[in-house]
Amino acid sequence: MSFGWCILLFLYGSGSVSSFPAYDIVGERNTKSHSSITLEAIYKATATFLERAQLINDTELSLSLKISKFFGSDGDSLNTFIKTIREISNYMGNFKRDNENSSRNNVNGEQILMAHRVINILRYEVRELSSNLTIVRNNITLIREKIAHILYIVQEFYSNTNWIELHGSTIYEDFGQEGRLKEEMATSRENTCTNCGYVNGVEQCKNNTLGTKLTSGYKSGQDVSKPFKRGTDGKCSHGTPDDASRNIAATGGIYKGRSIQNEAPHSYLHQAAVEAAVKATEYYIIDQDRGLQQMMGSEVFRDVFSIRTRENIFKTSLTYVIDVTGSMGDDIEKVKTATAKIVKEAKDSEFVPNNYILVTFSDPANLTTGKSTSDPFTMLEWLKYIFVGGGGDCPEYAMTGLLKGQYYISSLRSSGEQARYIREKRSSTSVFESIARETGGTVYEINVSEVEDIVEKEIKETFPSSNVYVTWIEIPSGFVNITNVSIPVDGYIETLKLTVNPVTSKSEVDLYYPNGTVVSFISKYEESELSGIVLALSIRNPEAGQWGLQKKGRVSWLVNVTAQSAVDFSIDVLEADVGGNSHQLTGNPIKGNRYIVVVDIQNFNANSSCTGVVLLDVSGNDVTEITVTRIPNIGIARYMGDFVPFNKSSFVEIRGTDDQGNVFKRTRSLPIMPVSVQLNIIPILGDLRLYETSNISFSLTNTGDSSVEFNIAISDGHVDISVQTGSLDSGEIYNGVVMVTPTSLQTQLLNFFVKLENYTGTIQSEKRRYSVSDTRTADCTIIEYPARCPQESLNTENCSVYNWTSSAEVSSSKIQESEIKVSSDEVILDYMNLTDANFSVGILISGHCCIQSVVLSITDKNGYFDQCDFVLSNQPLTVVVYPTKEIPTTVKEATTVTTTDEQVSSNYPTTDILLSETSTTDIFTTVTTKTDKQNQEDDSAAIGTALGFSFLGLILVLFMIILFCKIKGSSNYNLPVVLSKYRNLKEDGTNVLEVDVKLPKCQKPYSTDLGDEIDSSNTQGSELEKKMSEDKSIPTNSVNPDTSDIIPAANQNAAYCPENDEKNKNDVDQNSSTVSFNLDNIQQIDTKSAEEIGLEGIRHVDNNQVDGTVPAQQDN
Repeated sequence: MSFGWCILLFLYGSGSVSSFPAYDIVGERNTKSHSSITLEAIYKATATFLERAQLINDTELSLSLKISKFFGSDGDSLNTFIKTIREISNYMGNFKRDNENSSRNNVNGEQILMAHRVINILRYEVRELSSNLTIVRNNITLIREKIAHILYIVQEFYSNTNWIELHGSTIYEDFGQEGRLKEEMATSRENTCTNCGYVNGVEQCKNNTLGTKLTSGYKSGQDVSKPFKRGTDGKCSHGTPDDASRNIAATGGIYKGRSIQNEAPHSYLHQAAVEAAVKATEYYIIDQDRGLQQMMGSEVFRDVFSIRTRENIFKTSLTYVIDVTGSMGDDIEKVKTATAKIVKEAKDSEFVPNNYILVTFSDPANLTTGKSTSDPFTMLEWLKYIFVGGGGDCPEYAMTGLLKGQYYISSLRSSGEQARYIREKRSSTSVFESIARETGGTVYEINVSEVEDIVEKEIKETFPSSNVYVTWIEIPSGFVNITNVSIPVDGYIETLKLTVNPVTSKSEVDLYYPNGTVVSFISKYEESELSGIVLALSIRNPEAGQWGLQKKGRVSWLVNVTAQSAVDFSIDVLEADVGGNSHQLTGNPIKGNRYIVVVDIQNFNANSSCTGVVLLDVSGNDVTEITVTRIPNIGIARYMGDFVPFNKSSFVEIRGTDDQGNVFKRTRSLPIMPVSVQLNIIPILGDLRLYETSNISFSLTNTGDSSVEFNIAISDGHVDISVQTGSLDSGEIYNGVVMVTPTSLQTQLLNFFVKLENYTGTIQSEKRRYSVSDTRTADCTIIEYPARCPQESLNTENCSVYNWTSSAEVSSSKIQESEIKVSSDEVILDYMNLTDANFSVGILISGHCCIQSVVLSITDKNGYFDQCDFVLSNQPLTVVVYPTKEIPTTVKEATTVTTTDEQVSSNYPTTDILLSETSTTDIFTTVTTKTDKQNQEDDSAAIGTALGFSFLGLILVLFMIILFCKIKGSSNYNLPVVLSKYRNLKEDGTNVLEVDVKLPKCQKPYSTDLGDEIDSSNTQGSELEKKMSEDKSIPTNSVNPDTSDIIPAANQNAAYCPENDEKNKNDVDQNSSTVSFNLDNIQQIDTKSAEEIGLEGIRHVDNNQVDGTVPAQQDN
């Protein structure tokens, strides 16, 4: 008698990384992430592009130096380039977060072909959005987001399939490209892995794959569940610690996304997977024939990936055209100040314009002037002496003196005159607009109050600049002769800039070199300018070290320290999940939760170091100090560290030393407001459908100690489409839904804003974009959801005897040329022949509870597809393990050692041994091993005795077979009742009979493989078929006329138990009441094979309807 124990694995939602990690994991130096893979691939692709476009000439430079040479001193543009790469990485992380349960988007569950189709659709959408520059500018973010989704799937292919095991670090160039995949893929019935072994108690999964066909691992919790099999071979699992399917044959997995063995079964192949992912990403971006660059065109490609520098702008002239008519009045001073600011910014840039041109225009024409100089200081002097006069409106005079260069046309009016001016001068202004359009310039018709904002915008977007914010210092009032104000200057600073506010006289401030000598400001490299109450100090090529500032007045000071420097940084805050997962934080952090900072420092050499990241309040005081670790990456220095926020902060400062040991600081704005309200938006499966209403679910959780009154506004970017209010006590969760009905194929944007009563501003915000699909393409709609598998069915012992059904409708404008597939060959589909369909087809779906999730797909002739996801359980199956049962047996005589293939006689000393009986549900094996040393006479006697008993045993077995056949021939066949879905059968009387129970089963409750079950039924098929045709009260089962295979209508794995016949007969005698039923899913398998209709693993069946009665059984 065998026995078993159950192991229930509560691993769902543990958050183990199931792909390449979105970001690098501190402490796993050898684990590479999507972020690092994408960074390296885009760097390589960009370097290749720059060489092909001849934007750099030195092919001998290293990869990072090629990028640095292209951007040169334009550190802002380099920073934008790096931010764009990280933006794409962030979209990849968000895509991973929202698609954890999607097999196709993670290339799991043998959904390789569907993943390929997803990329093809995304590729087409990117092509459409890249069709012209206007569309690109309006959709630049959306294009990057779709590219991120493509690159995520491309990289996951090498983490989650067996491609690396088959081909090493070479890449599959066809994956994700237009056309069909040529690599042969494993069918749904083929075993692809064998159980992993153990060495010293540690699971070892090397060489656990079978065959040479392409496959990928199944992961529990995703929408395609792993087929359950017994024995040692089966489908491959993903194999992460949170993957419950790794305990079902074949055990273990093939995941390669991490370098740690207990996290990734094939961790030893992680580096090869990374190399392939980098090469495949680079290939997808820059290949000359099939890459995104070739598809999008060079100019769009440069815009999308921010491969732009502003160094070439000032190799000609910088021209200003200023209206000095009398109507300008006092406003001219603001124009002069703003114009001077542009000149100063250009002056401090390494690429100074060849010429500065100043044109003033007015009526009369004698007030129109034009001047040119190569000296920025001369230009600044000219600006001081601009005056107004005249009063007419003659913009044609502005044409005077315009030369090729960057143009700024200032023609300002007060707000009262603005509307009239625009109407009267629309035709004249169009001339300037034409000039600006042809030369890349801009014409502004604005109010005076907008001047400074426009200037700031132009400086940021136009000038090749590396202006960085070093730090700021607040000095309180009431102190005189403060000399200990330290200004850190590192070796990366090219120009040091300080502003001191308020100051009434230059004599109130002294600046000191690191050696203690006061700066005299007599050199042309040293400037001191007082404008109003702001003193601006500038030092070109300053000596590295600690500079000093002395305060001589009593008022408080605010000192801002900026610099021209190639070294700057950017930062992201990530939400840290359990197990190494992380994604970009988009709202406010939650108090007490763990978060990660990612700091990327550009042009930071290997001998420099960042020792810490500090969050500062508005006054510059330290709020939180974060210890960081340098992560090896190409092109940039990346540092990461984790922290737990509790207090508000407004800025972030990185601190360290340069390669000479000088103090290094850089500062940026980074508002962080820890809150106690968490917003979570539930991902949807697939796209929104045109003109169809979809529900977007979200939740709001109060993680604080007190109750809150909330207001949630959801907008489409223009108007609020839903506003919901309520209150939450501590720990409570509000679940909400917003209904969205797209009216166009444009991407649907939803903004979520959460406000609290008695709190100023928005406390949480999230943004989501949803693609919209046309319902005329492939569409799948669930008509009837299946009932959830009951708790008692969720174990490997009897999951197959619980059955479910569902129904769906698929449609397409070309339904006859569409393809229908299902993710499991143990699921039966019942639908009409597609060649006879018009637009839509109804499908009946049935399966058993060993299949916990299944995906039904329809793909139209153009490659568009839609899927229906059926989830039968969110819990893993309980794995029932049958251990070895040992029966102590003392052996004192010599016998033959029995093996599977041969008998071997051996003589050994007498030994007491154990007879061990190893049993499973399918196989009983008794291995008998007996040894003893005896003389030849004893051996002969033993052999003779054994032969005698064997002969008698054969006679007895033959007699039992004859007796069994006679009994069988006279028995009634009470087959198990199989229902099309979970429901109640109503008795003719008043009782209701529950059917959500196990079917009667023999020792073999289900087959490990449907094919094996069909083979085993061949021996009794003809007899059963004959008997069933004679007894009309027995439900007719599906019979394949070609093979005479007996397949129960709704339960492929139901077991027939002849030994229960007599018991069933007695039960009927004791309870003669009958149950009337209508079984509407008895099915006849079409003789057309799956291969003939091109749908592997799908059975096309016709509906039959059978009415009858069956005896009511007590246990059913």
